[in-house]
Amino acid sequence: MYAKVKTIGLSVLRGEVVDAEIDVGKGLPDFEIVGLGDTSVKESRKRVRTAIVNTKIQFPVGKITVNLAPADLRKEGSGFDLAIAVGILICAGQIPEHRTEGFALIGELSLDGRVRGVKGMLPMLTEGRKKGIEKYLIPKDDLEEAKLSEKCSVYAVETLEDVINFFKHGDISNVICFENTDARRGGRYVKSEKIFEEDMADIAGQKKAKRVLEIAAAGGHNILLKGSPGCGKTMLAKRTAGILPPMTADEAIEVTTIYSAAGLLEAGQGLITDRPMRQVGRGITQAALIGGGANLKVGEISLAHNGILFIDEFAEIGRTMGGLLRQPLEEKQVTFLSQGKKTTLPADFMLVAASNPCKCGYLYEEGRCRCTPYQIRSYEKGISGPLADRIDIHLEVVSVPYGEIEGEKHETSSVIRERVKKVREIQRERYKKEGIKVNASLSGGALKKYCRQDEGSKHFLAAVMDSAGFSMRSYEKILKISRTIADMAGREQICEEDIAEAVRYRPKNATEKD
Repeated sequence: MYAKVKTIGLSVLRGEVVDAEIDVGKGLPDFEIVGLGDTSVKESRKRVRTAIVNTKIQFPVGKITVNLAPADLRKEGSGFDLAIAVGILICAGQIPEHRTEGFALIGELSLDGRVRGVKGMLPMLTEGRKKGIEKYLIPKDDLEEAKLSEKCSVYAVETLEDVINFFKHGDISNVICFENTDARRGGRYVKSEKIFEEDMADIAGQKKAKRVLEIAAAGGHNILLKGSPGCGKTMLAKRTAGILPPMTADEAIEVTTIYSAAGLLEAGQGLITDRPMRQVGRGITQAALIGGGANLKVGEISLAHNGILFIDEFAEIGRTMGGLLRQPLEEKQVTFLSQGKKTTLPADFMLVAASNPCKCGYLYEEGRCRCTPYQIRSYEKGISGPLADRIDIHLEVVSVPYGEIEGEKHETSSVIRERVKKVREIQRERYKKEGIKVNASLSGGALKKYCRQDEGSKHFLAAVMDSAGFSMRSYEKILKISRTIADMAGREQICEEDIAEAVRYRPKNATEKD
């Protein structure tokens, strides 16, 4: 007997609709799964057989062949278990086939018949809706995540016995039924107002650094903090997350989709509303940072999408690793070519990097540095010119004088965050027809259109470009930073004061040559 059950697999961040075709025929007992499945798919035979037997149902005797179509699409994961088991039960006469029509079944089976959650439920249901599937039978563990999908009917189960009773008898006593009649970006989204444990008020002094971090957060600018050990670089960087504005509903969906596909959502977790803050340092591998590999894993730059990627000891991660960041910093995405297939992952993050200025770290403190000029130059070369030029803001962080340690009360992150939110709202309104989120993303015609200068600032910038030898990329970075500074001051037009401040945050030795 033959049966066909719809299911959905996961390919990196995208769902793939799959037909589980099951045939139970005469012959010596055998159970084979074909269709380019990985090891976990092949192991489904033992899980499905044992789960059916432990549900007190006789496993059919004969030659069982399962084809996961299309056969040329690589299948990964254990989420096909439930569809395969139901297909076998249809062939065994335990479930009427017509009752499963219109459904997509997703879930892993444990040996005792429980239906376990799988990663990537949100992107899988999103793809299913695009292909016209409106009804889904899924594990209870994934219900909250499934609720984030667009209009669909979700039936959440806990055991294979619940599945049989549902399809065979229409019994919903142990089934959670959820019908989402609204779009996923409807009233269920509530912006995060999280109170961060690490607050800017904890840091004494560093008024300039806090000002610059506020500029970076307001305009989405990448920033490099360079300073001596213990001067507060890492403390400042970690507190940047607390001054970023809440994510929009669309951004929250994007982040949740990535974390779902990466298997980083906890059981029962729904929408991620806090901007991600990912921290890496020296020793990180290429696959961990960028992603990729034989099975195309999600890297840290994609996990930091719509949030912050903090890289400590930036000059020591290596020129090769640093070079890998150049494309994502420019294009806000990363592209892989694997097995003849092109895959693009989102990577629109704000880079916050921290580094010592030299090997010993005390270059900026008179009389303390013991490095030779050659050692200083060698250490600086850890950050290549092209990479340094792609970082909008460069700031030297100095140690706090003793007199500032016990001083006035400092601003909290929540106060700074409110100012950043207002500036982001200005940008959102200004660029609503451009598809641009923040000033840092301006380019081409949009840069000229929205970075209007008065005559004084034009002449000043021209003089600075000639004297400092800035690259064309630096020129654009200065305009973008100036646009943010002007927004913070409530000015529509960039003035000389804005340019002067922005110029101070560009490195004089940044170059497009390596």
